[in-house]
Amino acid sequence: MATLDSVITFQDLASLIAAVAPGKVLITGEDRFLGYSLMCGARAALIGMVAACTALQAALVHSFRSGQADEFLRLSRLVDDLARHTFRAPMEGYIQRISRFAMRRGSKIERAIHRLYFDPADGFILWATHAARRLGHIAPGSGTIRSLDLARRGVSSR
Repeated sequence: MATLDSVITFQDLASLIAAVAPGKVLITGEDRFLGYSLMCGARAALIGMVAACTALQAALVHSFRSGQADEFLRLSRLVDDLARHTFRAPMEGYIQRISRFAMRRGSKIERAIHRLYFDPADGFILWATHAARRLGHIAPGSGTIRSLDLARRGVSSR
């Protein structure tokens, strides 16, 4: 969740990269203030919500890059509203919220992709959770998989 501290950290980081490494690309992952992070200097984004509403975020980025200020502000409000409803407590539920949104509103391709990953009976996320539990990467009764923890275990076990 974006907090005042994370906004300040992003602002400081964006300023530092612009000053020290102007040729480097700043990539944002802040869905809760995507439009603002573009204005701060982000030139690329890892957008979790894009899985649910691809066209909206693509239009936002395009409007920013093409200097369409009115359209950018209009789309920023829509993206911020979607983010506010997606990334809220409990945070671990955001994947299900994105999936439900995509299943209701997404294109045929988006709906098919979400079914592949999030289907409660046989989707990839369910399979990965069961596999990680069988391998001892997550404790019985816990549904939490942390990708960084799995990567660290994989690296340290070699």
